Amino acid sequence: MGSAATSPAQLAPAVRFPLARSGWLLTAILALAACSLAVMCGAWSAGQMPRLLQALGFLVLWSAGLVAGLILWWKHPVKGWLEWSGVEWALQDATDPPRIYSTGSISVALDLQAAFLLRVRPMSGGGFWLWLERKHAPSAWRPLRRAIKASARISRGSAVSNGGRFSA
Repeated sequence: MGSAATSPAQLAPAVRFPLARSGWLLTAILALAACSLAVMCGAWSAGQMPRLLQALGFLVLWSAGLVAGLILWWKHPVKGWLEWSGVEWALQDATDPPRIYSTGSISVALDLQAAFLLRVRPMSGGGFWLWLERKHAPSAWRPLRRAIKASARISRGSAVSNGGRFSA
């Protein structure tokens, strides 16, 4: 076994992972909304929330959180791909041409081992979130995990990229 340094790009070959809406994520959003509503109603009925105005404020915040979660779920592309070239990311949905992202543009917000919540920050415009689950492509899951970790190392400057294979 040699001690030659291996670049992160060599540890993460090109990978293509399908995008799909998640039934699990929708269930989690709705379950969290139901539980929080039950707690609010219980607190209000027990006299812990004495003022109606206070209860309405909590209800407005709850509604905003539920709507934000449902928008996150609904805006997720139904069909498409997240692709790693070994140097850069490309995101392709069914209706648009591929969008190219640098290594630092995609980061992990939540890693549940069988699912990722990724934050995508383009150079211009607003960012967005991607929810990926292993069940959508089990054979590509480990290569995707390696690509995300390699991408993070590259963006921190531990490796030098020398051109990707995606065209703009």
